[in-house]
Amino acid sequence: MFVWYLTMNLYAHLLAIRNHQDLNSYKEIRFLDYLRSNNYPVSAPMEECLRSIGDVRDLAGADYRLAFPVGPNEGHFGQIGPLTYSYYESMPAPIICAEQI
Repeated sequence: MFVWYLTMNLYAHLLAIRNHQDLNSYKEIRFLDYLRSNNYPVSAPMEECLRSIGDVRDLAGADYRLAFPVGPNEGHFGQIGPLTYSYYESMPAPIICAEQI
């Protein structure tokens, strides 16, 4: 259950970054609003870890934006195969984590 909880918070943080980049669908925005409703508090160490993920500006002033290849559709990226393997490596799929419980 703890892994699912951490994955949901990581997924919400990634959705917040996607939302800032205007990439979210309506369902993703609703999910993000639900998790931001303070019903699911995040521990301080986890929050610190999540805040370290995102867009970065280095000392020279160059900006690096977090890139998202694709978002999970209905909680997953489809059957794992040569075309979807990298999606599962780059972003959590909530339904996969939920099935492990």
